[in-house]
Amino acid sequence: SLNPMQRSEISKMNETISGYIIKYASEEKLSDEAVKQKLYVIKSLIYGAVIQASNGEISSNDEITINKG
Repeated sequence: SLNPMQRSEISKMNETISGYIIKYASEEKLSDEAVKQKLYVIKSLIYGAVIQASNGEISSNDEITINKG
């Protein structure tokens, strides 16, 4: 179960990321359905990461590496 601080952080991240996706979608002329799908995936990833952090499965300060290969 998420505490109020975690819920607040998820809400802030969702708003920020939603804005980025909507801007990207506008620039790329994506359909409304494509935007909904992208928002669903991103929000699911955020929620999952918060749950993993609250369960101690990952640290909230774990470094994320991006493979550009």
